[in-house]
Amino acid sequence: MLSRNPLPLHALILVSAILAPACKPEEGTATDTDATDTDGTDTDGTDSGATDSTASDSTATDTGTTQPTTGDTDDPPVEFQYCAEQHADGDVIVCDRAFDTMPRVHLPPDDDTTVFAGHPLALRDGRKVILVDEQGDLAFPGYQAEDPRVPEGFAWPSYEFIEHVYRISGTITTRADGVAIADAEVTPVLRLAPEVLDGQLLGIWEGTLSKRIDDGHYDETVRVPIRVNFDRFSDEHHDLHRWNPYDDADPILTYSLPVLGTMVNASQPITLSDGTCAPALTSLGEGNPWFGLGDEADLLRELAMHTLGDTQLLFMGWMGPMDPATPAALIQDEVRDVYTRFSAYPHGTPNGQHLDDFVRVSAGGEACTP
Repeated sequence: MLSRNPLPLHALILVSAILAPACKPEEGTATDTDATDTDGTDTDGTDSGATDSTASDSTATDTGTTQPTTGDTDDPPVEFQYCAEQHADGDVIVCDRAFDTMPRVHLPPDDDTTVFAGHPLALRDGRKVILVDEQGDLAFPGYQAEDPRVPEGFAWPSYEFIEHVYRISGTITTRADGVAIADAEVTPVLRLAPEVLDGQLLGIWEGTLSKRIDDGHYDETVRVPIRVNFDRFSDEHHDLHRWNPYDDADPILTYSLPVLGTMVNASQPITLSDGTCAPALTSLGEGNPWFGLGDEADLLRELAMHTLGDTQLLFMGWMGPMDPATPAALIQDEVRDVYTRFSAYPHGTPNGQHLDDFVRVSAGGEACTP
């Protein structure tokens, strides 16, 4: 409805001049046309999971501005499309869903003074990052709760590093063992949701176990092939403390999701990704390395198993490196064994049992006769 007391014409002109915004074209959304799910197909049958090395966006130099795809609309605009779905949480972007092909997490370009890295402090090209100060190389993460040498951006002591990607600036030099950064200034820029990290573990994995001799004894020189289908998360989260899980007063920082699956060849032979036929483990009798374990299997990210600062990826409670489910694994621009292959040993006195060369695959799965 029009006002019964319209403003004078000169007043209307003045108000219009004050309120009218400058015209500016809306910037386009950073769309990754290559991020279509290809089931991570690896033609050599050793797919490590969503690691399509043919993904054309391997340099991850997207610079388009985009709005967050999820999250509170009051959050500031997201200035870089790190993930397929993400939202802003203050100054940090949260990755809710990674891209389906490599690199699963995209990063702005590195330059002569600034790089982007994730635990276990590695660049997208696989090179290690070594922090350096006047005392020399700094081991990070370490096992000292109070270490003034650790840059403030790591929020040390805490396990924040298991979920974050960092922007690290300083004086950068190349060494034989990686990239050394002196006087490092560290800023967390991206946090990977537990569902993204543990999602790296879903899928079909193949590897070998040591043949059983008798109770508690295995022959590590005789390898028995296995195929495991990890197809779901547990309904219950596994709480991870900020630093000390043995201190009830230590707050919960985050959680991991136990990954559950089935030993496919527990009681039936199955075709492996290389075309060979893996025997039913039960057919090995006393030599069955899975003796007494049924057909269920699990993987779990765990912290401080032996000491504060320690990280482990557990297969059936057996210990192995967490590398396949770390921020560094998700930023890699091509398949690298350290982030795609896994091995583990049981606790206790060494007895010869050893899960080895465990890797995600896409081929195989048909019934066969050994």
